[in-house]
Amino acid sequence: MRRGTWPSNPFDMLQAKKLTAADRTRVNRALTPEQVDALVQAAPQRAVQEWRRTHPNASAEHLEKLRVEGVFRGRIYLVLCYTGLRIGELRALTWGELDLSPGQEIAEIAARKQKGRDDAIVVLHPMLAEMLRRHRKECSTAAARIGRGPLRNGDKVLRISSSLLRWLKDAEWAGIGLCDARGRSTTVHGIRTGFNTTLRRNATDPSLRMRLMRHKSTDLGFGTYDKVEIDELRRELERLPVAEALRTAAGAESGTVPVTVQPRPTEADAGRSGPELPSCLLRRDPRNRRTSRACGLPGRTWPLLAAPCRCTTKRTCGRPCRTRTCNQAGMSRRL
Repeated sequence: MRRGTWPSNPFDMLQAKKLTAADRTRVNRALTPEQVDALVQAAPQRAVQEWRRTHPNASAEHLEKLRVEGVFRGRIYLVLCYTGLRIGELRALTWGELDLSPGQEIAEIAARKQKGRDDAIVVLHPMLAEMLRRHRKECSTAAARIGRGPLRNGDKVLRISSSLLRWLKDAEWAGIGLCDARGRSTTVHGIRTGFNTTLRRNATDPSLRMRLMRHKSTDLGFGTYDKVEIDELRRELERLPVAEALRTAAGAESGTVPVTVQPRPTEADAGRSGPELPSCLLRRDPRNRRTSRACGLPGRTWPLLAAPCRCTTKRTCGRPCRTRTCNQAGMSRRL
């Protein structure tokens, strides 16, 4: 093409398929903080009890090792839950990128480790920062015990296995299940989805939610990562006031929150965007302004959205308009 060998590009007629929601093969469920809490508690218990069931003569040292691994795995779940980090970003996080000073707890993630390829600052929850301080102290003690020396800034904060088999086992052990009633899958990325959904339920500002999720637009926060449950929709729907007519039709007794029904249509319902004026004032000619000043009304008139009165009779205020044209249209009104 660039050298002129081909007269045209034969692939120009091909169009990329635009994926829609119907093309998704898997939808992640949003894990709530309560479900993550059950997941954290199940991580050390499951490993110990399953190994003891299959190995009755297991040594105490090996069971303690499995318990410690489960505790560390539970800390992975907590960091994912309260930061919204992706599993790959957390796997590459080092101690040098953390600032655990009280009141300044942040994590500075380099662009090469980010999905969006931009430098990002993740604000840490104070309780999460305290957990990471304890985690670093325990890791330093364990490293000194085996002769590795103190932790360095280049060391990984958490050692995350590339296999998610243990994650699925923890989810089943905690009673969360591999999918919910609507068929949405239980995945590690669902913790990040739950982070966004929890922020929305706490009425977090959408712009702040976008920055906490490190999205480049609010569309992802409102769409893909926002999982609305049926109970939430039902609660909002039940907050609507119930009309007396609906209660009567449903066979219920007089309600506590009846709707106040207007005795007549308002001006907006009748198709008007302003106060009702005399018909002669709605014609846009010089006579309108003179008549409006004579009636004591402002010279500017409101536009009429419904069919205007076709009366051309000039009358002063206080006299009814009863022309044949108005009576035939059923639009006679008092000035």
